[in-house]
This record gives sequence, C-alpha cells and structure tokens, in this order.
Amino acid sequence: MKQSVFLSVGHYVPPKIVTNHDLEKMMDTSDEWIQKRTGIQERRYVEEGMGNLEMAYEARSQSSKTFKIKFIQDKTKEGWTCEVMHGTI
Repeated sequence: MKQSVFLSVGHYVPPKIVTNHDLEKMMDTSDEWIQKRTGIQERRYVEEGMGNLEMAYEARSQSSKTFKIKFIQDKTKEGWTCEVMHGTI
C-alpha cells in the first residue's frame, strides 16, 4: 500500500480585506444581516490578474525551502500543471 507524506506546507492569504461594512456601501445589506445568516465578518479578494497559478506560487514561497515547484504549461489541456522537484532553491 502506498502512503503519502506532507513534506512541506504553505499558504497564501490575499491582502485585500472586504468587510461587511464595505459591502453596506455597495449594496442594500448590513453587517448584522450578513453575520446573522452566515457568520462572515470579512472576506479576502485577490487583485485583478491574480489567478490560481499566482496564488499557488505565493503559497509555495511560504513552504519549506528544501523543495521547489516548477510551473509548466500543460500543452495537452487548458490550464497549468505543477511538478514538485526535490532539491534546494
């Protein structure tokens, strides 16, 4: 039986914060209404032009420096694949 092991973990949290009070200025809602129904107080928005690839790269930079990720365009399908290669940066 094959086993998987996490060798490194990283994360990325977009810096732009949008609060319920911000949403009150854009639409007919209130902080109280949103919190009562969802419990959400704020959310994070990515900047224009930032996609999954860029967020994955930022998360990688937070992970252990003993592994590196090489992003390559997948010529057989739309989208991207990544190869994790053992080594140092």
